[in-house]
Amino acid sequence: TKTNHYLDFSNGKLTVQGDIRLSSGDSAVSTLDMSNGISLAVNNIQIGNRNLLTDTKTFSGYNNYNYYTKADEQYNGLDVYYKLAPWGGLFKQISLKAGKTYTFAAYVKGDQNCGVYMYGGTNIDGVGFGKITEWTRIHYTFVADSNAYTCRVENVVNESYLAVCGYSPIEGNKGYEDWTPAPEDVAQDV
Repeated sequence: TKTNHYLDFSNGKLTVQGDIRLSSGDSAVSTLDMSNGISLAVNNIQIGNRNLLTDTKTFSGYNNYNYYTKADEQYNGLDVYYKLAPWGGLFKQISLKAGKTYTFAAYVKGDQNCGVYMYGGTNIDGVGFGKITEWTRIHYTFVADSNAYTCRVENVVNESYLAVCGYSPIEGNKGYEDWTPAPEDVAQDV
């Protein structure tokens, strides 16, 4: 042991003095320099949670709206829209700041044949999730490279079903787990 390096667990609090080395088997996989490692980790957490899109409870005024059917049921109090054809996700253009980190999240549910794809903005900026047959909150974190984006979820498989609701693009990479309305939508409801 090194002088002034220790672990102390007392009164429900863990105190670490020195560096932490994480290992797998006999070989070290990572070392955390306690003097600046914790502050770097904390500084890299980006908290969001302000939905940057309006009308995400109803999708009113969204592009491709006329290609979707409103489901009879809601999910978590949100209107659900579904489509039996690929591509053409519901979207509304949004202004983002280039160079900033954003996370886009949505609830999705499809059939056994669906192929879920989520776009953070451009047609080439996205991620695939495969088939999702139970309501699931999916998310995609990206760094904006321009100011105009069209966050959307699409089905990439012909003759299959995909339902969506609860879009919420936020700034940062934390706070996307639950849907919240945009502040402008709350003000309209008051």
